[in-house]
Amino acid sequence: MTHLRSLRPRFASPAPVAAGYRPLRRFVADHAAGLRIAADLLGGKSHANAVDEIVDRLRHEPVPSRRTLRLLDELLLLMSLELVTDLESPEAEAFSLIDPADPIVAELCLLTDRLRATLAGLPTPSQPRTMPSARGRQAA
Repeated sequence: MTHLRSLRPRFASPAPVAAGYRPLRRFVADHAAGLRIAADLLGGKSHANAVDEIVDRLRHEPVPSRRTLRLLDELLLLMSLELVTDLESPEAEAFSLIDPADPIVAELCLLTDRLRATLAGLPTPSQPRTMPSARGRQAA
Protein backbone atom coordinates (compact mmCIF):
# COMPACT_ATOMS: atom_id res chain seq x y z
CA MET A 1 0.00 0.00 0.00
CA THR A 2 2.89 2.38 0.58
CA HIS A 3 3.55 2.62 -3.13
CA LEU A 4 -0.01 3.83 -3.76
CA ARG A 5 0.60 7.00 -1.79
CA SER A 6 3.10 8.12 -4.35
CA LEU A 7 0.49 7.70 -7.09
CA ARG A 8 -1.94 10.17 -5.54
CA PRO A 9 -2.00 13.50 -7.33
CA ARG A 10 -0.27 16.25 -5.44
CA PHE A 11 -2.05 19.56 -5.50
CA ALA A 12 0.12 21.32 -2.95
CA SER A 13 1.34 24.68 -3.99
CA PRO A 14 5.08 25.28 -4.38
CA ALA A 15 4.88 28.06 -1.79
CA PRO A 16 3.99 27.52 1.88
CA VAL A 17 0.66 29.11 2.72
CA ALA A 18 0.15 31.58 5.53
CA ALA A 19 -2.57 30.11 7.74
CA GLY A 20 -4.92 33.10 7.49
CA TYR A 21 -4.95 32.87 3.71
CA ARG A 22 -5.81 29.19 3.31
CA PRO A 23 -9.57 29.87 3.01
CA LEU A 24 -8.92 32.40 0.25
CA ARG A 25 -6.66 30.06 -1.65
CA ARG A 26 -9.17 27.22 -1.26
CA PHE A 27 -12.10 29.42 -2.35
CA VAL A 28 -10.32 30.67 -5.46
CA ALA A 29 -9.12 27.18 -6.38
CA ASP A 30 -12.60 25.70 -5.92
CA HIS A 31 -14.40 28.49 -7.79
CA ALA A 32 -11.83 29.59 -10.38
CA ALA A 33 -13.97 28.56 -13.34
CA GLY A 34 -17.07 30.28 -11.97
CA LEU A 35 -15.13 33.43 -11.11
CA ARG A 36 -13.68 33.52 -14.61
CA ILE A 37 -17.10 33.07 -16.23
CA ALA A 38 -18.57 35.77 -13.99
CA ALA A 39 -15.74 38.18 -14.77
CA ASP A 40 -16.05 37.55 -18.50
CA LEU A 41 -19.83 37.93 -18.42
CA LEU A 42 -19.78 41.12 -16.33
CA GLY A 43 -16.67 42.79 -17.71
CA GLY A 44 -15.17 41.01 -20.68
CA LYS A 45 -11.89 39.37 -21.50
CA SER A 46 -9.65 41.73 -19.51
CA HIS A 47 -11.52 40.92 -16.31
CA ALA A 48 -11.46 37.19 -17.09
CA ASN A 49 -7.69 37.48 -17.60
CA ALA A 50 -7.43 39.19 -14.21
CA VAL A 51 -9.05 36.12 -12.61
CA ASP A 52 -6.45 33.94 -14.32
CA GLU A 53 -3.75 36.18 -12.86
CA ILE A 54 -5.31 35.92 -9.37
CA VAL A 55 -5.38 32.12 -9.60
CA ASP A 56 -1.77 31.99 -10.76
CA ARG A 57 -0.55 34.42 -8.12
CA LEU A 58 -2.30 32.58 -5.29
CA ARG A 59 -0.60 29.37 -6.36
CA HIS A 60 2.81 30.94 -5.87
CA GLU A 61 2.47 33.55 -3.12
CA PRO A 62 2.54 32.39 0.51
CA VAL A 63 0.86 35.68 1.45
CA PRO A 64 -1.09 37.48 -1.28
CA SER A 65 0.80 40.49 -2.56
CA ARG A 66 -0.70 43.97 -2.73
CA ARG A 67 -1.26 43.43 -6.44
CA THR A 68 -3.16 40.18 -5.80
CA LEU A 69 -5.30 41.79 -3.10
CA ARG A 70 -6.01 44.74 -5.39
CA LEU A 71 -7.07 42.36 -8.17
CA LEU A 72 -9.38 40.56 -5.72
CA ASP A 73 -10.88 43.89 -4.61
CA GLU A 74 -11.43 44.87 -8.24
CA LEU A 75 -13.07 41.50 -8.92
CA LEU A 76 -15.43 42.05 -6.00
CA LEU A 77 -16.26 45.54 -7.29
CA LEU A 78 -17.04 44.06 -10.70
CA MET A 79 -19.14 41.21 -9.33
CA SER A 80 -21.05 43.49 -6.94
CA LEU A 81 -21.87 45.77 -9.90
CA GLU A 82 -20.03 48.77 -8.51
CA LEU A 83 -18.44 49.35 -11.92
CA VAL A 84 -21.71 49.75 -13.82
CA THR A 85 -22.45 53.24 -12.51
CA ASP A 86 -20.63 54.77 -15.49
CA LEU A 87 -23.16 54.05 -18.23
CA GLU A 88 -20.47 54.43 -20.89
CA SER A 89 -18.22 51.76 -19.38
CA PRO A 90 -17.72 48.32 -20.92
CA GLU A 91 -18.94 46.83 -17.62
CA ALA A 92 -22.26 48.71 -17.88
CA GLU A 93 -22.65 47.49 -21.44
CA ALA A 94 -21.93 43.89 -20.45
CA PHE A 95 -24.35 44.11 -17.52
CA SER A 96 -27.11 45.48 -19.75
CA LEU A 97 -26.92 42.31 -21.87
CA ILE A 98 -27.78 40.01 -18.96
CA ASP A 99 -31.42 38.96 -18.67
CA PRO A 100 -32.45 39.50 -15.02
CA ALA A 101 -34.57 36.31 -15.23
CA ASP A 102 -31.57 34.21 -16.29
CA PRO A 103 -30.73 31.61 -13.57
CA ILE A 104 -27.09 32.67 -13.78
CA VAL A 105 -28.01 35.89 -11.96
CA ALA A 106 -28.72 33.97 -8.74
CA GLU A 107 -25.46 32.05 -9.17
CA LEU A 108 -23.55 35.32 -9.67
CA CYS A 109 -25.11 36.76 -6.51
CA LEU A 110 -24.22 33.69 -4.46
CA LEU A 111 -20.65 33.63 -5.78
CA THR A 112 -20.31 37.36 -5.07
CA ASP A 113 -21.54 36.89 -1.50
CA ARG A 114 -19.09 34.04 -0.95
CA LEU A 115 -16.19 36.06 -2.38
CA ARG A 116 -17.13 39.01 -0.14
CA ALA A 117 -17.26 36.76 2.95
CA THR A 118 -13.94 35.14 2.07
CA LEU A 119 -12.23 38.50 1.61
CA ALA A 120 -13.77 39.80 4.84
CA GLY A 121 -12.20 36.87 6.68
CA LEU A 122 -8.65 37.71 5.63
CA PRO A 123 -6.19 38.81 8.30
CA THR A 124 -5.99 42.54 8.84
CA PRO A 125 -2.57 44.20 8.94
CA SER A 126 -2.70 44.21 12.74
CA GLN A 127 -3.27 40.43 12.92
CA PRO A 128 -0.23 38.16 12.80
CA ARG A 129 0.28 36.26 9.57
CA THR A 130 1.76 32.94 10.54
CA MET A 131 3.61 30.66 8.17
CA PRO A 132 4.30 26.98 8.72
CA SER A 133 8.00 26.55 9.38
CA ALA A 134 10.12 23.73 8.06
CA ARG A 135 9.78 21.97 11.43
CA GLY A 136 5.99 22.20 11.55
CA ARG A 137 5.87 25.02 14.09
CA GLN A 138 4.17 28.33 13.47
CA ALA A 139 6.56 31.18 12.79
CA ALA A 140 5.61 34.85 12.86
